[in-house]
Amino acid sequence: MTKFNGFETRISAIFVDIRNSTELFADADRDTVSRIVRSFANPFVRKADVAAICNVHPSTAGKIVNDLVEKGILRETTGKKRNQMFVCDEIMRVLDSY
Repeated sequence: MTKFNGFETRISAIFVDIRNSTELFADADRDTVSRIVRSFANPFVRKADVAAICNVHPSTAGKIVNDLVEKGILRETTGKKRNQMFVCDEIMRVLDSY
């Protein structure tokens, strides 16, 4: 965002506390973990986004997202079976507090 498009902001850092992250990432390699965590830069994500970010097959991305939904980290927002959008409510709460 720049002054030219009408937005100006300053953000030092956003810290995301992923509950039980030790258990969540116990069997994953560091590259995969960094890609998953990077996907939290946007509080909204689709399974296709996770597949692209993590460089994994779409079915693997689906399993990752489903695990995060089961653990309460992500929540499905569309109510659809296809083209679902998921949100991380904890990130949204942080963003809404500013």
